[in-house]
Parts: sequence; structure tokens; C-alpha cells
Amino acid sequence: MQLRDYQRTSIDATYNWFQRNPTGNPLLVLPTGSGKTIIAGMFTKEIMESWPNQRIVCCTHVKELISQNYETLLKIWPDAPAGIYSASFNRREESAQILFAGIQSVYNKAMHIGWADLILVDEAHLIPKKTMTGMYRVFLDAMQKINPALRIIGLTATPYRLDSGLLIEGEGAIFHDIAYEVPIGLLLERGYLSPLTTEPVRERINTKGVKKRGGDFVLSDLAKAVDKDDITRKAVAEIVELGQSRKSWIVFCASISHAENVATAIRAHGVSVELVTGKTLKRQREITLTNFKTGIIRCLVNVDVLTTGFDAPNIDLLAMLRPTQSTALYIQIMGRGMRIHPSKQDCLVLDFAGNIARHGPIDAVAPQDKDTSASIGTGEAPTRICPECGASMHASSTECADCGFIFPDKGVNHKTTASTLAALSNAVEPDCYEITDVLYSRHKKEGKPDSLRVDYYHGFRRIASEWVCVEHAGKAGSNARHWLTQRMDNDLISTLPAYPPRTVTEVLNYTDQLAKPKCLLCKQAGKFTEIVKYEWR
Repeated sequence: MQLRDYQRTSIDATYNWFQRNPTGNPLLVLPTGSGKTIIAGMFTKEIMESWPNQRIVCCTHVKELISQNYETLLKIWPDAPAGIYSASFNRREESAQILFAGIQSVYNKAMHIGWADLILVDEAHLIPKKTMTGMYRVFLDAMQKINPALRIIGLTATPYRLDSGLLIEGEGAIFHDIAYEVPIGLLLERGYLSPLTTEPVRERINTKGVKKRGGDFVLSDLAKAVDKDDITRKAVAEIVELGQSRKSWIVFCASISHAENVATAIRAHGVSVELVTGKTLKRQREITLTNFKTGIIRCLVNVDVLTTGFDAPNIDLLAMLRPTQSTALYIQIMGRGMRIHPSKQDCLVLDFAGNIARHGPIDAVAPQDKDTSASIGTGEAPTRICPECGASMHASSTECADCGFIFPDKGVNHKTTASTLAALSNAVEPDCYEITDVLYSRHKKEGKPDSLRVDYYHGFRRIASEWVCVEHAGKAGSNARHWLTQRMDNDLISTLPAYPPRTVTEVLNYTDQLAKPKCLLCKQAGKFTEIVKYEWR
């Protein structure tokens, strides 16, 4: 099988990571559509061919992913010594050298599974931190007792959990570094993913007063806020109106009752629709999904069950009637519409939930790290506070994602009350900010080299921040040297004992002589600001 260049690079990067790190566990960040199962399958084959005595266990949480991973390996390597351990398949081939397992079936069966040299976890963002409990932690901890030298590779499109931040940071993190990340933008540019487009919608779900727990909305409270006849009737009318030229719709709802009411309303418009929830019988679910993929059914309404392990490339309309604070869930939802298919040019996203305003474009999200005060991404966003409900959002928001309050100073059309923000960052026009001052400081992070924090100000307002990895190796260090080259003239360089400076201390000695940009061109990325371009004096 011929791999795409980034697929080959991700495998090679994993080898390189293990060579540099005799202990620890890497993470591969592989978005929907990148060919995660192909990467895992080819890596498994190469490992077994180079080290034939290795034993590999591939774990995941849903039947569909077990089947996809197993079948992909057999396509790559028909003679693979592979088996399945999953009650869903009524197969318990515990002695297989390459074992594809459902975590629900094996979490308390480590002694039956026995020794493993390597474990691959598909959808690794489901693993909690070590201070928590859960099937994955029970299984992995037990397997590490059998083999203290066990290595674990995580594969995920979303390298963070809502309840504990980035998977590679914080106390008890089972993963220690991101070995390789495939950018969504690259996949879009190469045509491996379908673009997402948005249309303004009038109806908007108001989450003012909905309680939050663990960082996300409490589902019982959320269900009461969203499951209202007037909201459902108006939102469905817009879905039907804007989806006239779309063939395959998927709708995300907040509760079973909400989904049932939405499906009933869609059916009343003469659209073929079926409902899939956690209570849908297994055989009925299989029939429904097959009918949707073959075009017999036009619309699928679901409650958080079609976010992972479900591939229907024909989806060309995605409607969000389920608000969420979870960046991981948001990415999983949006990813359902990004598979390419001959029948579509793009996928239309109708965001009645305000999720794009909360999280930013899908290729530029920047989740909050709950374990540290350091921001993730290239800069910290200017924020504005809603005077109605107190929610914080990025400064470019014209309305509150939680309560729908319209900020009057922007001159917005008050008839449009839901998100019209772009689903992809390349559809977002950058804003220009004049810079009057730049402040530099040392940024420390336990277990990492120091970096240079740079804060850009207009008057007393901080516009954006960035972290320059002067002391890091690899790409981060290379980027830091390029950053310094932009700001140091020949006169300054001639006075330096060594060029370029290799430590934060060296750079801080010369910050008053660094060139300062006149303006920054910035785009919003969820809560954070991405610096797109510097304009120099």
C-alpha cells in the first residue's frame, strides 16, 4: 500500500520519538480523514516485520473502530497474526499476537491477555489522567504491572480532555509528548478533507442559566433549555429551507426527548428521517446507518452516538442543536462532515448552538489547558465579557454564545441571532492591531526548556502573546531562530558573542534592540489570537 507523504512522516516520527526517548509514551494527533487506521496498520506491520517477537494490543471503545482497525490491517497484511477480543463480535482470541480489543471487554482481563510490548489506543482522548478511574486506567495500569517496560501510543484527533486539559500535561498524564501532528489545513489543501461552509441562521439556543459541571453543561439542565417546541419548530424550518440542495443531513441533539421532537418536526416537512440514540437496538442501528449511507434516508438525528467510529462521507449538511463547552466533542462533531465524497463539494454547517463562537474555526481551535496557566496556541485572545450573563468570549464576537446578547457597538443586524462565524480559519478575515509596546519575559514550564514570552500591547490593552522556543530543539527551535532573524539587524548581530542566541537569558539582554512590529494581523482561534502577519516600521 502506497502511503501519503504525511502518513509516512507520522510513522517515521514515531520511530524517531522512541529512539530519543527510552521511556514514556507518545501521542499522534491525526484528524478525521487523515487515514488513522492506515497509519496504525502500517506501523503495526513494520514493527512485527522488524521485531517478530513483539506483542501488540490495539484498544478502542466502539465496535465500528475495532472492525475498521482489524480489517485495515488485513488489507495491508493479509497474513497478519491478528485476532479480536470483543463481546460485540463474540470473539475472545486472547492469545493473538496482534490483538484488537474492545476496552469494555478487556479492562478487567489483563491477566487473560497477558504480556504485551506495545499498546495502541485509538481515540486516546478517552483515557483519564492517572489520578482518575475508568476502564482504560484499570487495564493499562494492570498491563504495566505485567510488563513494566510497556510502551503506549495514543492516536486521536483531539489531544485533550475537557476535565483535565491536554493529554500530555498535568499530574498523572499517561502521554508525554506529541510525536507528530497532521494539520487539518494540510488535509484541506491537498483535497483529503471536504471544506466546511456556514450560512447565517436566525434561531439560537439560549444557554443562559444552564449549570456547568466538569467544564461542560449539565445535560439535564441543557435538555430543558434546548427542548422547546418554538426553538425546534423554527430551527427545523431553517434546516429544511437551507438544506434544499443537500442530500445527506446529520443533526446533533442534547437528549433523547429533544432528538425525538426534532425528528418528528423534520418528518412533518416530508423529509425522510431516522433517529439513533444509545437506546437504539443494535440491529436497527445497523439498518438505519446503512440506509443513510446509501441515500434511502436523507436525515439522521442523533444524541452523541455518531461522533466517533461513524464514517458517512456523504454527509453534506451538519446541524448543531447541542451546545457544548467540550472542544473535543466539537471537533468530533464537525469532523463528521469533513470526509470527501463524489456527491458533494463541501458540507454546510448550521450552528444553532453557538459552538463555533465558543471554540473557533475547526482548523484553529485552541482549548483551555486546565492544568497550567500557560495558554495553548500562538497568542492569548483579547476577550469581552457579556454584560447580561457574565460569559467570556473572544473580542471579535458580536453576540454572546451563551445567552444571545447582542453587543450594540458593532452595528449588527438584530434579526440574526445565531452564529455566522466561519467554520474554517481561511474564511476569517484577519484584524489589524496597531502595536505601541512589546514586553518580554521568561516563561517556565516543568520538564520543558524555558521559552521567551512576548506580549504585544496597544496602550494598556494586551492584543496577543506568543512563546518563542529559543532553547528548544527541532522545529520549535528552528522557528525561534527565524523569529530572531526577523528582529535583529546587522549592527546588533555584530555585537553578539554568538549568533543566533541559544538561551532566553541571552535574548533578554538585547530586547531593547529588537525590532518591534508596527501592526499585527490576527485571527481569532476560539479563545485565543493567532498572529497571522507582522507589519514592520
